[in-house]
Amino acid sequence: MKLLVAVDGSEASHKALQKAIDLAVPTHGLVVLMTVVEPVSDYFPKVMM
Repeated sequence: MKLLVAVDGSEASHKALQKAIDLAVPTHGLVVLMTVVEPVSDYFPKVMM
């Protein structure tokens, strides 16, 4: 079993990760974590780069 879990540091993502681990351990499954980081350019104008 392969499980992809999105994490963002929130309590909800922590609970989702724990659930994924609980599902994966008995089957020797794989849990892959994913997070997304927004590019700096979304916060600053191009002239500041």
